[in-house]
Amino acid sequence: MKSNSKFKGKISTDNNSSTNITGVFAGGDAVNGGKEVVDAVQAGKDGAASILSYLGIKIKIKMT
Repeated sequence: MKSNSKFKGKISTDNNSSTNITGVFAGGDAVNGGKEVVDAVQAGKDGAASILSYLGIKIKIKMT
């Protein structure tokens, strides 16, 4: 898990947007404290891909 302890009240996740609770994912401002819009869009794509993988759903997502 990447530590977000310097951001009080933020959620810690691993590189797949997973929290320490099985099947629970987090992203966006709750994890990074608020950044640029392009970062938020990419985090959403990454999180969606991680959730689909966790659910065993195999689809192609254009990651740009």
